Formats: sequence, C-alpha cells, structure tokens
Amino acid sequence: MNNPFTLTWSQNGSVIRGYQGGAYVPGGLVFPISFPSTTTNPQTITLNSSALANGTLDILSNIKFYLTGDPSDLAIVQGVWPNVSHLGSQVQAQLGGGLQISFDGIDWTTFSIAQPTLSGSVGIGDANDASTWLEMPALAVGPAGELGTLGPFDIATLYLRYVVPSANIVFPLTVANVTGNNAIYTGVILGGAENRLVGQSFTIQGFTNASNNGTFEAVASTYDSITLENPKGIFEINPGAATLVPIYKLFSINLAVDCDIV
Repeated sequence: MNNPFTLTWSQNGSVIRGYQGGAYVPGGLVFPISFPSTTTNPQTITLNSSALANGTLDILSNIKFYLTGDPSDLAIVQGVWPNVSHLGSQVQAQLGGGLQISFDGIDWTTFSIAQPTLSGSVGIGDANDASTWLEMPALAVGPAGELGTLGPFDIATLYLRYVVPSANIVFPLTVANVTGNNAIYTGVILGGAENRLVGQSFTIQGFTNASNNGTFEAVASTYDSITLENPKGIFEINPGAATLVPIYKLFSINLAVDCDIV
C-alpha cells in the first residue's frame, strides 16, 4: 500500500520529515544555540514530493512558503526582529534580524510581518496574509525548474538561517496612561498585534514620573500600545522608551507550504 501523498524534507541525505520506508518521520530542523548580534550557519534542506515513490506523476504548482508556530514566537522572530531596522529615521538593515530563506545560498529573504506604523515595513510569509506568501523560484529546482513548480522527478534545494539582532531592542513611547491596575504605554510596538507580546517583559525608561518607569510584564499589546502590569502608573505625555527584556528560549517555527496538485 502506498503512503499518503506528502512532501519529504531531507538534510544531508536523511529524511527529517516525511515518509521513509513506510514509516512517517516527524522530525524537524534544529539550529544551534545563538546569541545576540550573530548569524547562524546556513542549513541546507531539500524538498521533494512522494509522487514518484507512489507511482504517480502528480505535479505541485503554485508552491508558496510562509511561517506558522506559537504566536509569541512569531511575534518576536517575524514581527520584532525584522522590523528593528525600520525604527530609526532611515532603514538600517544591519540592525534587523529574523528567519531567512535562500534558494541559491547567496541572496536571502527575511520572513516578516508588516508593521503598519512603520514606513517601508513589509510582510513576507505572513500566515495571516496570503498575498505575502513567498513563491518558490525556478532556480530552487535548477536550470530546468519552473516558477512555483515541483514535478515528480524534481528536488528543490533551500537554505535557512537565523539572524539574531542586538539584545537591546528599544521601542519609542510617547504616552503613559492608566487603566485599573495596569499602565498603557503608546508608541511603536513591533510584533504587538493581537496580543502577541503578552507575557513578554519590558523595561520602561525616560518618563518624568518615576512610577511609570521599571520592568513590567505585558498583559495586552497592539501595533501602537502595550499594557503592562504597573499599578502605580501615572498619566503622562513625555518621550519614553520600552526595552524588550532579552529572551533566552527555544523558538519553535514551522516553514509551511501551500500548493496545488495537478
């Protein structure tokens, strides 16, 4: 009996996810521990379908990549890190980071979630916006490849790496307000949409009222505000800043594929 039609992901000739010998391998790609201001070594993976193994000639078309995973992980890796470079008066690419993909090992594309409040910020591979999904180029398969297409005899090659920005990620703030036992800070909040930064800690500095400053945990977030557990907050209109407390954890991010079978 044939295995279900699937995509097979391999690294160094070994299957890391997909069917092998009749058994499903549920593994994934593991990156080494990385520190701020570093770029991981690229990891090479290959992608093919199970068409040939199943004795069919099915062709995958319109292949596009996007990211899925824990919303809080995506908020950091896809929402915060890539947009750090847009926080200043001009784009400073060297300050940004994120999960990057390449199809030739030379030119890299960073998966990102658009920040509406930042000029130049764009979405790439945002699971919530299909118009941003990244179509697989022909060169992924080779000289005979076709855009977004994986035939039964084709093997696509992809390269992935992480670029980790500086540990000091600072969001500019303009207002501190109060609601119940929490303080609401208004500003440019990267990755904050849909409460995705809930549970993250921020160090607030720069406000005149000392009770507005300190390190607090987020209980709500949007693109332009964060609500922090600060029961002593005082209404204030002054420049301040929120520094995202460095995160030392394992990120679980999925490279997802959308396609048609013809």
